[in-house]
Amino acid sequence: MVSITRSDDSAALEHILTVVLNEPYPVDPSAPMLPFRACFKKAGVSNASDLISMDPTDYAVLLFGLDPLGDEDHQLNSIQVKKLNSLFSWFRQHPSATVPTWLTLDHDTFQVWRTQAPTSTSGITPSTTTSAIYDFRKSVKRSVSDYQAFKEDRLWHSWHRHLLTTARSHNVDNVLDLNYSPTTPEDTALLAEQQQFVFSVLEQKVLTSDGVVFVRIHSKTGDATKVYAKLVERYSKSTAAQLSASEIEEDLSTFRLDDTWKQTNLMFLNTWATKILDLDLVLIQNTNDSQKKIWFTRALAPKLMLSMSISQFEASEKLTSLAFGPSKYTKAPFSTLFDHVKDDAIRLDQTERYQQTAIRRAHETLTKIKEGKPPLRPRPPGTPSDSLAEMGRSIHISLHLKISRR
Repeated sequence: MVSITRSDDSAALEHILTVVLNEPYPVDPSAPMLPFRACFKKAGVSNASDLISMDPTDYAVLLFGLDPLGDEDHQLNSIQVKKLNSLFSWFRQHPSATVPTWLTLDHDTFQVWRTQAPTSTSGITPSTTTSAIYDFRKSVKRSVSDYQAFKEDRLWHSWHRHLLTTARSHNVDNVLDLNYSPTTPEDTALLAEQQQFVFSVLEQKVLTSDGVVFVRIHSKTGDATKVYAKLVERYSKSTAAQLSASEIEEDLSTFRLDDTWKQTNLMFLNTWATKILDLDLVLIQNTNDSQKKIWFTRALAPKLMLSMSISQFEASEKLTSLAFGPSKYTKAPFSTLFDHVKDDAIRLDQTERYQQTAIRRAHETLTKIKEGKPPLRPRPPGTPSDSLAEMGRSIHISLHLKISRR
């Protein structure tokens, strides 16, 4: 693949305007612009790739101004639109047309082409290759901004999953398939077109020190597949990712809801879930439900009420499985258990707040009695009980209702 720079692309557009369409470069910026130049400027076209990315009919409806200070009240006339149709059909007749292909077209050749070839877009019967590339360009709206930046070695696995998923949705996943080999000229031309987009993604989004070097090495060829292969080879067994995973796994294995935890039960569960998400970012495969359950059960073991919540959930699952039969009952995913315990943690937090309030009030009452002051007024009827037994009953009722719904 020939190296294509932005200056080459811009030079190709200037060649089209000056040589092919016979609109010389303006010497005086304040002078009225020529139609094609004004139209392309309005469309935001700055190079030949921009030009060919739009359909001639798109240019036909644009309103533009010829005078820099005048109104935008001009449109391309029918002949000018037909010229664009002819220009596009000439370019797309080449099986592997690239930016340098434009430089082979001069005014005389174009005049011969447009007087012999059909100039109506509807009248052109493009080659299979041209049709495939055209369909690719028009099928899905693609943007480099849809891709996340790869900034840290340890986050390779997470970024890699995102890259593959997004590339698949953009229909450029063949570029990232190291075993893919085009078998027809159509496939080869289409792959070259897809390579340009993916290389642009890698150039702008791969920001790690090694990744930048890989992109730089292949910048002349623009071969995104080779850059991707280097990234896979370098980061699939990244030492940084392995060390980070080991550190988080060790943290999870010792993380406990014991007396050292000074915040709410709900905050503990959210912190635990965040650690799992952090771990999944640096693993090739996400943590399975069985391992999550082991860590989760250990983490909550010091908290009697939440540990009981897990046990009751498991017991209810077994009873439900026996009722429906093992073949008809699908075991609940870990997320269901987590949500169940989370609901109970919210109730427990409320109960503990009531308990703390009661203890504080009792302490204040005792203090006032010792000081010879009248005690605080008793709590009005209907104040929620701080009994942990009531909390246990509410957990059991909630669990029974959830299993029944399922």
